[in-house]
Amino acid sequence: MRLNTQRRRVPRHCLSLILVLCTAGALAAELTDAQKLGRKYPSGSITTRELAGQALSDAAALHDRLQHEFDAQRQYCGNVFFVNYCLGKARRAQRDGEREVHRVTLEAHDLQRHLDAQERAQSRAAEQQREALEEAQRPEREREAMQATQAREQSALERVKEEQRTQESAAKASQASEQRQREQATEESRHEALRPEREAESLREYEEKQQQAKDYAQTRARDREVNEQRRAQRQATREEQNAESAAPATPQAVPTAP
Repeated sequence: MRLNTQRRRVPRHCLSLILVLCTAGALAAELTDAQKLGRKYPSGSITTRELAGQALSDAAALHDRLQHEFDAQRQYCGNVFFVNYCLGKARRAQRDGEREVHRVTLEAHDLQRHLDAQERAQSRAAEQQREALEEAQRPEREREAMQATQAREQSALERVKEEQRTQESAAKASQASEQRQREQATEESRHEALRPEREAESLREYEEKQQQAKDYAQTRARDREVNEQRRAQRQATREEQNAESAAPATPQAVPTAP
């Protein structure tokens, strides 16, 4: 018996159905990604700003992936037999995924708005507290400012007084210096006027000293001469006495008895 080795030709409508089923399988994979997003961020689980930021990032990534896959499926569906059925599947898959993206995005934005409102309320409360504290501290600050102003004014007044004292001291010192210069000039003039008299007095004193020295020299000379005479007289006396002592003694006459 002769075997039929020719392949059977698959009908066109069967081939289109197979392609649609494959497309549905691909869309089911995308739905799985949306379900993963829903399981990762179930309702009420986004409670922090960091988690909200991560959820928005994941939702945006899934949105881009869904749009890219829908564009690819739309091009593909244009080449199959059941075009409308294929496009409907693709739209439903995108819509289902976008619904989860929208939910996660909405919850993340709601949390961010809520946290922003809390931060603004806290900021307003802190600002009101700061204003209240500043209002309570205002009298003390005004008192300190007034004291500082008074201290600056007092310091400025002290500087003015010190400058005045310095100027007065400088004026007095200048007057004293001028007075000393005038007195010195007067004294020099008086000394200059008395110079001849002083020179004459000095000459007289010099001549008197010379005369006194001359008289003293003469007196010393007379004293030396007198002393020499005395020494010579004493020397002569001693020599005479020595000569008498050295001469033999003369025998004395013995008287006779009567």
